[in-house]
Amino acid sequence: RIDWRPNRYGGVTPYFVCPRCRRSVWHLYLYGGHNVCRHCARLTYESRRSRSYDRLAETVHRLRMKLGGDPGFDSLIAKKPKSMHRKTYNTMCDRIFALESASWDRAAGWLGRLERKIVKGRRIKQGAFWT
Repeated sequence: RIDWRPNRYGGVTPYFVCPRCRRSVWHLYLYGGHNVCRHCARLTYESRRSRSYDRLAETVHRLRMKLGGDPGFDSLIAKKPKSMHRKTYNTMCDRIFALESASWDRAAGWLGRLERKIVKGRRIKQGAFWT
């Protein structure tokens, strides 16, 4: 079903009506053989599912590529681009170092928690491995 709603300055805008919850939405998704909204399908953004150290690593990779280098912790930081101010370059390098350190610290904490679970001999439930 399509719901036509009036705009603020005249005209109308079409919205889909979710068959399950009756919300007016822009997009419907095929979930379990039915068309439903993202709320009913419990869809979320990938960034909400990723771990904090993964998000930090993504930021580091993006900054490295912005400087013209290769993404990854094992690659060197690229030389200062010709059109970039030295202060901007130094600020970006400092930020890369700080984010890399924070990412490694958080990953080490997660690995430490995982190791303690393994040493105690606790069985890790399926799906609970990443929590």
